Amino acid sequence: MQNLFRRFFIQQATSLTRTAWLVASASVASRALGVFRDRVLASEFGAGDTLDVYYAAFRFPDLIYNLVIVGALSAGFIPVFMAAKEKGKNEHWRIAGVFASAIALTLFFMAVLLAVTAPYLVPILAPGFSDEKQQVVISLTRILCFSPLLLGMSAVAGAVLQSFQRFFLFSIAPIFYNLGIICGALFLAPRYGIRGVAWGVVIGAILHSLLQFFGAWQLGWRPRFTVRFYGTGISEITRLMAPRVVAASTQQLNVFLLTIIASTLSAGSLAVLTFSTNLYFLPVALFGISYGVAAFPKLTQSAIAGNTNDFVTIFSSAVRQISFFLIPATVLTYVLREHIVRIILGAGAFDWTATRLTSSTLGWMTLSLIFGALIPLLVRGFYAHRNALLPLYVGLTADVVTVIAAYALSRVYGIVGLGMALSIGTAIQFFGLWIGLKHVVKFSKLNIFGSIMRQVVAGFGMACGVIGFLYVFTPLVDETKFTGLVTAAVLTMFAGVSIYLILLWFLREPTVRELIAAFRSRLTVTTAIDSMEESKVT
Repeated sequence: MQNLFRRFFIQQATSLTRTAWLVASASVASRALGVFRDRVLASEFGAGDTLDVYYAAFRFPDLIYNLVIVGALSAGFIPVFMAAKEKGKNEHWRIAGVFASAIALTLFFMAVLLAVTAPYLVPILAPGFSDEKQQVVISLTRILCFSPLLLGMSAVAGAVLQSFQRFFLFSIAPIFYNLGIICGALFLAPRYGIRGVAWGVVIGAILHSLLQFFGAWQLGWRPRFTVRFYGTGISEITRLMAPRVVAASTQQLNVFLLTIIASTLSAGSLAVLTFSTNLYFLPVALFGISYGVAAFPKLTQSAIAGNTNDFVTIFSSAVRQISFFLIPATVLTYVLREHIVRIILGAGAFDWTATRLTSSTLGWMTLSLIFGALIPLLVRGFYAHRNALLPLYVGLTADVVTVIAAYALSRVYGIVGLGMALSIGTAIQFFGLWIGLKHVVKFSKLNIFGSIMRQVVAGFGMACGVIGFLYVFTPLVDETKFTGLVTAAVLTMFAGVSIYLILLWFLREPTVRELIAAFRSRLTVTTAIDSMEESKVT
């Protein structure tokens, strides 16, 4: 039974594309639950004061998690852990144990500090909220403050799974997190109100951590608490994570400033911004983050070996495949933005005004969708080379521009101006990272230009076809009804994707031919990465 579990749940992934599709498939399920979660919240509470305070309460717990965990794992822990694993002698398990102990102590201390100081911090975060709303934010913050501890420990176990290229449990853990929140919204909220949803977050965090710890345990990790924080591995992690922590600090400051700006706008603005951001990140997480996570171990191995050719091959393949999916996703999300918002959120207390504001904000954010999807891959390219400084400088610049633009544009366009500002900042960050990575890796060119141009041409043809299809088809259905909306959106998506694939076929784009071959071989996708690996064996 144990061997069966290991083969099915923690089997090693060997292909970039297969790994990305595994992560993406789990992401589809998780994001689908996330969409259902948002629909439940929107229907129950609407885009108003209640969800404003709920999302504001997340800011400080998210700050703790992003400062301590996100930077440490991606920039420091995984590269150092993998390098120690290559040397053998179980040094990697010692590093994981010491690191987990340090993270646990840090997160516990910060959670206690947040619970005590919340009454002083919340008025700074949401100065535009009334005293009553601020008191609810304080109460919810105290419920949520220990979720970063649970998620932090889960993230360490998940990093161990990634380092061994075991992605299944890592990928499905967010599903259980969303299930906890949904249970809170459906079963606890009717009795405890929005506080019931907050307790659902805690339940989801417990499920998330238990799942990944079980997988890491199966790989042989036996974490033991220690306060002896020393050793070359920990020192290297600290050195690498320091710039990333600074970058995370500025990003969180960006989020805080945007929250402050949103709190001064009309009621429900923070909820609208959060809903728009969640919808924006659906394709980003599905394809951008999935390929970034899948490629990171291979990019790190190539960087450790000093093999620039392998690095460029892996990186180019990931860029081509991300753009292959994100170009049509951008077209469909922009053209169908009102349909998407009305289908996913337009129920119960979520009225037409909220729909219009959310779809307009989403539309502006969608313009930078492909940039946002490629940023996770670019950042991991730097981390694979143990360089966290350049992403820091680029992120700082983009954050400053975003906040300045958000303040200026929100004075004129309201909450929609924040969507414009986020799109501008994302584009600046992408171009800065792209130029910087070329300087760090010192590659002459990537094998992507031809594919990208064919995909752009097909995307333009797809946009024209989708707009024409909507113009002809919309009068034939009743879009005031849910079934009419869904019918119009689904058929438009089908028509758009068909046009895109047909154009790529005639343009002889290799990516679409690989996709067709994958379905013919029962979704066993053959990529340039696989061919390279097979050629090494033969």
